[in-house]
Amino acid sequence: MQYLLITGKVHNLGASGFVDALTECFAFRIGLSIAPIRQYNPDGTDKLVDCFGGPPVFEFSLGGAIRPGCLVPYRHCINVIQPDYEELTTWTGTGGFSYKYEKKHFTLCI
Repeated sequence: MQYLLITGKVHNLGASGFVDALTECFAFRIGLSIAPIRQYNPDGTDKLVDCFGGPPVFEFSLGGAIRPGCLVPYRHCINVIQPDYEELTTWTGTGGFSYKYEKKHFTLCI
């Protein structure tokens, strides 16, 4: 029996062991991603391109989605924090670092 894989966030799948498993388990593969290129990892990008049969066959830009009304215009807001050394080196044990936001952050909207 042959299987079809449809997956999103393809840029996260570039590890060689994972890509190798995809090609062995799925005869047909469709990958979706807003950023199909793996930043700082051209080898992983090449593996993904090979795994999914070549470069992207369809691109839809953010501007292309906003103009016809598929997406609404938006403001991009960035929360900037300034952790001190202790905060940068303190692991909370719950999957992240501990930051004291109260007095050290600001929001920048563009």
